[in-house]
Parts: sequence; structure tokens; C-alpha cells
Amino acid sequence: MTLPLPSRTSHKVALLEASLSADALLVEQLVRLGYEGLVIAGFGAGHLSELWAEVLQPIAAKIPVIVGSRTGAGSTAFNTYGFKGGEIDLTRKGLHMSGFLCPRKARLLLWLLIGCGQQSRLKNFLRDLSVGG
Repeated sequence: MTLPLPSRTSHKVALLEASLSADALLVEQLVRLGYEGLVIAGFGAGHLSELWAEVLQPIAAKIPVIVGSRTGAGSTAFNTYGFKGGEIDLTRKGLHMSGFLCPRKARLLLWLLIGCGQQSRLKNFLRDLSVGG
């Protein structure tokens, strides 16, 4: 797979880590602060708190949001957990799961795609890069 070269490099993509009892104040301000994408290192196989899941739904309608696993090994879950903040709930809300890409690599991919105006291809790249690990 060939990745495109960015035509701009001044855009901002945030990388945040989910944590216990985290409020959503910073997350809620990302679009207003000029961020064009967001990657979150989620719990376990890529899960978030119920609060973050709710706050991220309208954000994901404006900018691409990817959730990865912060464990350092393994993939995000796929069609396994249906609770609020689980991957089934998150994908229904418009968020993307990173698959086998760690959050740092997912951020690089998103930054690259936004930089060349191809963020609409994000789902395809995540799928293709996750096949076979």
C-alpha cells in the first residue's frame, strides 16, 4: 500500500489518553481550538467512558476521531462489546477503531491523510493496515 504525501503540514491532530474519572473539558474544546482530527488511546481493546462516548459523538460528525488500544499489544475489539463506550457503541457514533495500529501510528496516519485532503479514505486505510496485523 502506498501512502500519499501531505500537501500541508500545519494542521493539528490531538492524541489523548483515556483515564479513570477523566472529565471531558479538553475534549469538548478540540474543534474550537482548531484541531482537525483526534486519536484516543482507549482502555483495553479500545473502550472509553460513557461520558467521553457521549461527548465525542458530535465531535466525530465534524472531525475524524480514532480510538486505539493503549495496552501496547493487540487490536481494538471488533463487534464484541455493546456497552456505552464499547466499540460497537463508538462506531455507531461515527468514531473509527484503529485495529492493529497503536494510537501513535493511528495519529500519524490521520495526520497524513488530513494533510493531503484524503481523510475520507480513513476507514479504508485502517481496514487495509489492520489485515493480518
